[in-house]
Parts: sequence; structure tokens; C-alpha cells
Amino acid sequence: MGHFNPHGTAAAVASHANHVYMAAGDSGLIIFDVTQPSVPRPVAIVPVRGAASDIVIEPPYAYVGTQKGSLEIFDLTAPLQPQHVGQIDVSGRVVDLAIHGHTAYLACLDQGLIIVDVQRPQSPRILHRWSTSSAATGVSADANRVFIAADKIEVLDVTRPEAPVHIRDHYVQSAYGIALLPPYVLAAAGT
Repeated sequence: MGHFNPHGTAAAVASHANHVYMAAGDSGLIIFDVTQPSVPRPVAIVPVRGAASDIVIEPPYAYVGTQKGSLEIFDLTAPLQPQHVGQIDVSGRVVDLAIHGHTAYLACLDQGLIIVDVQRPQSPRILHRWSTSSAATGVSADANRVFIAADKIEVLDVTRPEAPVHIRDHYVQSAYGIALLPPYVLAAAGT
């Protein structure tokens, strides 16, 4: 296992081909060559408007959430030279994001869940703002549902992402992170 000190906040990582992309706070997006995984080698740094707080890769795009409240979209066709192709400002720090199809789901603390259409990466648009019962700290999505960690797990039907419907809540004390491992929903919780 290799390691690297980004000299800043290493908030999230995602992989694509032989590269790992790190959302590294004020350092932006740091790209590593991991052809030798025990020796990750930084090969590029890409500035990100606002401190990079999360990243999800759905080829050919990387979606980066920021602490300043934006979703930044990069084209990874040239993996070492990502091209910034679009962005949208949202009200609220993006702490987690999920992508399913052409829809981005952003957990934005006290601003709840923000649902964004990314079908045209050059011009993403907000479809809906969902108020959560507590600060939205985590999100995962599948074909028709989104799961939000907001002190509990809120489940929404997003068959129509512009008009989500509340399905149910799962009470998990202090849930702050979430992941899907079908048929299971995994929650990180604690006090």
C-alpha cells in the first residue's frame, strides 16, 4: 500500500484507468499515476474553483463538489489534462455527491439535497432542492431511489428527479455517511 501527503486536506478519491484523482481541498484536484500502486506518483494538479470536497467519476467526466458551494465538471478524455467543461453554483457546501445516469445528487449540509441535471455537462441545471430534517452529510443513489444521511436515512423516489417523493425514513442515530451494496444500505453513524 502506498501513501502520499497532499499538504492539505485529502477529502475524497476516485479512480479512472491507471490514475487516482484526489479532491484535495484548496490544492484542487491532484492526479496520481498508480501503475505501481505501492508508489503513487503525482503527475498533475488541476485548480478547482472553491476547495474540492468530493469527487465522483462517471467516464468521461469527473464531478467535483466544493466547499464554496459548486459542482465543477471536468472532461477526462485526456486523463492527465482534465478540461473544465461546466459548473453550477448551489447554495451550500457540497460534502458528498452521487451520480446516477444524467443526474447528480449533492448533500449540502443545512441546504439539504440538491438535485442537478448533468445531461449537458456544459450547462448543468438544478432540478430540485429537497429540505432534509437535519444537515445532509451523505448521499447514494440507484436507478429510482436516493438515500440521504441526515441524522437518519431519508429515502426518496427519484423516478422523476425534478419531483422527488418521500418513501420512508430509517432511524439510524447520528447517520452521517451512506453507501449502497445492493440489496443493502450501509450507514456510517456515531456520536
